[in-house]
Amino acid sequence: MIQARSILALSILITLHTPLWATDGRTEQLTITQDEFDLELEILSAAAAGDETIRFQRATYLRETTINLSDISNIAIYFGMGSEILLDNSDFDIVNIHNCQGIDISGGHFSHVKPLDDLDCRGSVFVLRNSRYIEIYDCLVMGCGSIGFKIMDCSFLRITYCKIKENSTCAFYLSGVEGLYIADCEIIDNGELFTPAGSIDRLWMIGNTISGNGLPFHP
Repeated sequence: MIQARSILALSILITLHTPLWATDGRTEQLTITQDEFDLELEILSAAAAGDETIRFQRATYLRETTINLSDISNIAIYFGMGSEILLDNSDFDIVNIHNCQGIDISGGHFSHVKPLDDLDCRGSVFVLRNSRYIEIYDCLVMGCGSIGFKIMDCSFLRITYCKIKENSTCAFYLSGVEGLYIADCEIIDNGELFTPAGSIDRLWMIGNTISGNGLPFHP
């Protein structure tokens, strides 16, 4: 069930706000700015209240800052199918998960707003640090993110049914990782597949489609 505060906030936006519209050629959806509705604040508030699930309606969520999730646990975050979480600063990471446990994220298209040339985009899409039991599934993780998943000092992670594409440096940057399960993903057209930067223990790759990943561009 959608959280009551999310329903209220989004209902006010739909009633009072003249929306901008995004289209995929078939349907139109509401575009919501960070000032109007802050995803980070909603998630942190739900976690602090002990909620196990938070759902967001299908929309395009435009942001100016990273979604920073720190010191939270045991919450599932669902985005309506077709939702876009777009960051309008190519130097920032889109989602930063730090010192968390038991976080599930599904259903979103995570990207920076404007495609840039190789390595001009410095921000990653997902950055995970000092976290465990994180699952990201059924998401689109794509450029112009420099790195799709930057994972450091984490354990017991699952990335499934995701499309990881067009990240200019690499799909995965790994350091100090114990237990990473990547399954049924499309990993295509990234600068390279893996950039190993530290220890990697127990990596499983099952049922993935992998193509077009080359060497990163070095000027």
